[in-house]
Amino acid sequence: MAADTIRIGSYNILVESDYTEKAKPSLRGMPWTTRCEALVGKILEMNVAIVCLQEVNQFDSLAEKMASVGYHGIMARRNNGEQEGCATFFKHQVVQPTAELSHFFNDGTGRMVQQVTFQVLGKKTAPFNVLNTHIAYDDKYRKGENDRAVEIALDLANKTQLPLFVCGDFNITAQDMPYVGKWNTSGFTDALAVSPNWHKPTFMHGEHPMRIDYIWHMNTPGAITADVYGDPRELHNPKEPSDHLRIVEEFPLL
Repeated sequence: MAADTIRIGSYNILVESDYTEKAKPSLRGMPWTTRCEALVGKILEMNVAIVCLQEVNQFDSLAEKMASVGYHGIMARRNNGEQEGCATFFKHQVVQPTAELSHFFNDGTGRMVQQVTFQVLGKKTAPFNVLNTHIAYDDKYRKGENDRAVEIALDLANKTQLPLFVCGDFNITAQDMPYVGKWNTSGFTDALAVSPNWHKPTFMHGEHPMRIDYIWHMNTPGAITADVYGDPRELHNPKEPSDHLRIVEEFPLL
């Protein structure tokens, strides 16, 4: 990471539950302790100051492992009684959080947009906001949650005028124009889409590669780099400890 840039990542780590093996049969029999170590290894490969994780339900053990490699974390659990949620981890010697808030959709899914404000340590740069979300796959909820996430992000960007990064698993592809278009027409930029790596997928639906993970940004210059980490051909085997690949983008500090 260059002296005047910040690297931010997004990674759906696949919830640890009975669903895990259904979503990815090749993980059958892999203990959480083993998969947790593998996930942390993948995060370290990203070399990010901040990483937004989705489908987190083993936060305490994950946070303990992440702390051993220099990251602290903030967890936002769903408000419907489930332990699952979003967690934002950060290198505590590089940035510090100054505020945190959860904006719940209140649609019965428990899902939310997690908001964390950060300040880079030792630099006279502007604070910035990071949003972390996981939009429902079910069409019953997806449009409403996507629209609400845009509203939350746009309101925050306009009110604060601070750099804003919106990370997560949106369960939409570039072809889902009513959803992607909502972000584009609201003034957000998908840095990966305008990079040389625009074609790289983050998920396999059966044998069909697609990208459903994003980092949108506003109030900041374009990304210096934007890339997907990992090989989609490995998503069907345990070399990838999740059913998603990782997005990493690097931005200049203001």
